[in-house]
Amino acid sequence: MDIGKLWAGRVFGTNTGNLFIEFTELEPSIKGVLRFMDNNFGLTVYEITANYTDKLRIIGKAIQSREDIISSSWGGCSFWQSYQ
Repeated sequence: MDIGKLWAGRVFGTNTGNLFIEFTELEPSIKGVLRFMDNNFGLTVYEITANYTDKLRIIGKAIQSREDIISSSWGGCSFWQSYQ
């Protein structure tokens, strides 16, 4: 399945802001960088990996955030997208 290399969108919920994903590898594994510009907390950058079965599952580890945010609170990210 061709998922494209560049994604952009908006996030709504507990955190809101703009999301940009650049997939740097699509085969044999899916890897890339996710940038999330939170309206309240600024930019956080995640290194991501993904896999695809019936859903695209993306998991990320924060690698950059605002200086005044303690690195242990950056956490990670994960989300799923179904394709038909």
